[in-house]
Amino acid sequence: MDKHHSCLNTRAIIEYFQEHQPEKAPELLTGLGPEIERLPQPLDFLMEINNWVHSRAVIQMFANARRLTGDPDIAYKIGFESAARKKLGYVQRIILLAYKNPRRSLKRVQKINDKFNRNKTIEIVETTRDSAVIRLHWFPEIPAVIDFCRFNQGIYAGIPTIWNLPPAIVEETECYFQGAPYCEYHIQWVKKFSLRETLLNFLVPWRVLRYTIEELEKDKEMLRSKFEEVHRLNLQLREKIDELLTLQEELKKSEAKFRNLLDYVPGMAIQGYDAQGTILYWNKASEEIYGYAVQEAVGRKVEDLIVPPELKDWFRQGLKRGARAVKSGEFMPAGEQYFCRKDGSRMPVHSIHTVVCLEQTEPLLFRIDVDLRERKRVEEELRQYRDHLEKLVKERTAELMEVNLSLQQEIQEHQRTEQALRASEERFRTIYEDAPIGIGLADLSGRLLTGNPALAQALGYSLPELRGLTFPALSHPDEAAIEEALFRELTRGKRPYYEREGRCRRRDGSYLWFWSHVSPIRNIQGQTQFILIMLKDITREKQIQDEIRDYQEQLRSLASELSLTEERERRRLAVDLHDNIGQILALAQIKLGEVQRKTRSLELERMVQEVRGLLGQAIQYSRSLTSELGLPVLYDLGLEAAVEWLADQFQDQHGLKLQVRRDDFPKPLGEAASVLVFRVLRELLTNIVKHAHASQVDLSISREGEHLVVQVTDNGQGFDPQAGLPRLGRTSGYGLFSIRERLGHLGGYLDIKSAPGEGTTVTLVVPLELREMAAR
Repeated sequence: MDKHHSCLNTRAIIEYFQEHQPEKAPELLTGLGPEIERLPQPLDFLMEINNWVHSRAVIQMFANARRLTGDPDIAYKIGFESAARKKLGYVQRIILLAYKNPRRSLKRVQKINDKFNRNKTIEIVETTRDSAVIRLHWFPEIPAVIDFCRFNQGIYAGIPTIWNLPPAIVEETECYFQGAPYCEYHIQWVKKFSLRETLLNFLVPWRVLRYTIEELEKDKEMLRSKFEEVHRLNLQLREKIDELLTLQEELKKSEAKFRNLLDYVPGMAIQGYDAQGTILYWNKASEEIYGYAVQEAVGRKVEDLIVPPELKDWFRQGLKRGARAVKSGEFMPAGEQYFCRKDGSRMPVHSIHTVVCLEQTEPLLFRIDVDLRERKRVEEELRQYRDHLEKLVKERTAELMEVNLSLQQEIQEHQRTEQALRASEERFRTIYEDAPIGIGLADLSGRLLTGNPALAQALGYSLPELRGLTFPALSHPDEAAIEEALFRELTRGKRPYYEREGRCRRRDGSYLWFWSHVSPIRNIQGQTQFILIMLKDITREKQIQDEIRDYQEQLRSLASELSLTEERERRRLAVDLHDNIGQILALAQIKLGEVQRKTRSLELERMVQEVRGLLGQAIQYSRSLTSELGLPVLYDLGLEAAVEWLADQFQDQHGLKLQVRRDDFPKPLGEAASVLVFRVLRELLTNIVKHAHASQVDLSISREGEHLVVQVTDNGQGFDPQAGLPRLGRTSGYGLFSIRERLGHLGGYLDIKSAPGEGTTVTLVVPLELREMAAR
């Protein structure tokens, strides 16, 4: 980051508060950015005038000063006191005093500015014995605020006090922060001529020089302490170098272990890339899934290689989020996507996006893509890994033999190798430890050797407690035999891997639902050496499925209750229609008969006859409507008699030849089941008349065990059952889905067998009332 201000400016702000409000001085350092906040002693750093900071840090310190004092013009006062009270650095004081008076000093002010500021240039427009015109040209690309302007005005007002003159009068005629191209100051000071002032001008520099010498002594003491600290750090650094040399071999092994883990995780494509999307790492699974070799992929842009056009904007937004990340973890939500393969086809994968943030390095982005097709076998990958590992060993051996030629080369190579191995281990360890799914390594008996934090969290154990647990033994007792059988087949080579869903016991005794992928890791001889276990907690998904089933059952119950309530309301309406409207119509017809007999007018007799005829039609319609709504034959005579009555109605009204067969066994049904079966049969017969074009229908009613079985067979034109029953119940509310749901709620089901041109057979199965059967 560029530095624009010497810490002479921050020192002036701190010293002002140390003199006036010392208890608030620490609050000046809040919000100055991570670079300063990470320093062990930020206050000492900001008091050292040879240090430099970014302009934003000075802006924030002025803002903090204004907030702490409540004074909007605090910047002017800080600038004035930094000059008037001799708070300038000793180098500046010597320079200013050397020129004897303000006029001479102002002519050299640009050199002083260049030494301690890089955010502006100073133009001396005009100077006289007691006045000057100065312009400050601010660099537009460097952040600046009006506090900088007021701070400089305070300094110029206080400069004459260095020679014991009154403060200067500073008038700003142009202001850069109010739209002008620069800040222009008209400065006026008092010029006194007396023997006393001459003597003071002679004596003051010596007094200031003594003060400067005292500061130099303090700085000397500070430099001595810092030298001792640097010497101590050098000794510690030497010890660290010795430790790092001994750790080099361990780091090599660690790198091989984690590279092996990432390169050959089965079915998981892992790509590493920088914040610009340039591929840095491309594992073997990525090659298999997307078809690009590592040589083709590394160095190219991810979006040019595998991201389809419709996802490019989404991917670029993700890169921006990853570039801004300050800690490791997921920077984009995981989910299913379709990405492009080399051959142009689309590959469905479940993508996980994570970022690795290490100190003093740019964020490293990783994609973990799980192939959603059938899982790939891992034998070929392990053979390729052996060849690749042997090549790496040979290359490393050759390199080590070369660097042993001289001690200096060996030290330098060790340092570079150690740095690379540490970074590599950090990257791979971060991916392993921050993976959102549990990953564990077990021996051939199923005993866990290691696991990542996600696995420990899922099972409720600490990482040390995981070691020694047996994975099959953690299974639910009902599933332990299945898990042991699968694990035994895997270790004996009968399975390349296995996946399953089941329940696993946690440390507190509770059980979680999980999905697991278990696969072997073989050595160079092809023998299974370890077992890789990946486990994902799906307890929440199972809970959601149970909730959905409960909701569905509640909906079925409500639908059944609603249907039963509707049927009872129909019966009530039918009774009201029969007992009230029907009786009124019949009575009206009788009364009109008496009127017809008593009248002597042929015209009136004819009209009464017509009205009686209309009343007769109304009575007949009300009776039909009463029968339609109330189904009296069903409630009075039972389901079987009602079915025979229904068959007679269809034969009479539609000329359909319909034969009803039933057995003699009792068939006790509840009200809801009887009404549902009757109305479904009526809808089926109506559908046959309208759409099947059948001439013969066989209807059988029988009892099979504890169930009522009703079968309707016609010789019509048939249909495709996959397309649904043609227009069944479009107006009655008894659609195919509704029928199956209501039968399912009662414990029954509906079966349809048909084919175009071959007729249709529909079977309804409903459980009988067991209590009534036992009573009989």
